[in-house]
Amino acid sequence: MSREVSNELLELYEHWGHGLKKVAVGYSILGIDKTRLKEVQDFAALRMKAWESRQLGIYPTYDDQIISKFKFCNVYRELDRQTIYFHSKLKYLIDDFDKWLLNMFVARFLANSETFERVGMIEVGVEAVFALKTLKTMPKPKFGNAYVFPISTIINSPWPNREEFIFKYVPLAIREVALIIQNQKGSSVNGLLNLILPAFKFNHRFLWTEVLIDVHYQFPNLVNLDTDFHIGPGAKPSLEYLSSGDTQGLGGFLDNLAAKYPYINDVNLEVEGRRVPLSAENWEGICCEFRKYQNLKSGKGRRRLYKPIG
Repeated sequence: MSREVSNELLELYEHWGHGLKKVAVGYSILGIDKTRLKEVQDFAALRMKAWESRQLGIYPTYDDQIISKFKFCNVYRELDRQTIYFHSKLKYLIDDFDKWLLNMFVARFLANSETFERVGMIEVGVEAVFALKTLKTMPKPKFGNAYVFPISTIINSPWPNREEFIFKYVPLAIREVALIIQNQKGSSVNGLLNLILPAFKFNHRFLWTEVLIDVHYQFPNLVNLDTDFHIGPGAKPSLEYLSSGDTQGLGGFLDNLAAKYPYINDVNLEVEGRRVPLSAENWEGICCEFRKYQNLKSGKGRRRLYKPIG
């Protein structure tokens, strides 16, 4: 199967041509274990082959039963079903950045496509009364399990539950965040987080990282995913595993890893025959999923079985 990006996805996202000219550079990655690097690269290649099989309607069967049976995020987050769904629903807002950003934040906060469909689009600057009422009356589970929301960050605020926070506070706070992103054009994710979180007044670092990745997919000039990317707790063990003996810190190590290894055999997507390079965001995601893979091989971690559609 060709790894050429489909016409549907070429039209859905605006960023495909943004990084095609990237070339591997000769950064020295101190202390990297080449055997461990190959383990991670082989995992990424198997994960990509599993995605290809599923695209063809074939249940993947490999000697590696962990890859065959369990659910992992894709090497390219753009291929995830929920990401495709959210971007498809919001594509018509591409010329209204504030409203697009607000509703993408809501989508990632809910992490549930059915719930997002039912609450509908909300407006910037006003409390979303209808959406709030709809969400409060919906049966559980109405939130997805993409991450554990830090409820402690809002419990003592005027919006002490998730429903009121997302539909009363966020519509009023989003415009200032949108201005920060637009005024800091081309900034890294960590650079933007350092400005966004104090303005937003709630330390939702993981959630805003997810949204900033989405911003890059539609507005690639606003957010740089190639450097100074936020390293989540899921990816940290794998980066430490790869960087044994390194002294430059995991942030610098991740930057160098992405710069030196933007291409992996049997992994990269292609646009018109040109490989789509892996960014620091891609490598952080690969490392996060590799940690899940290692945990499952050891009999630990969440056992999320892959369920075919239909």
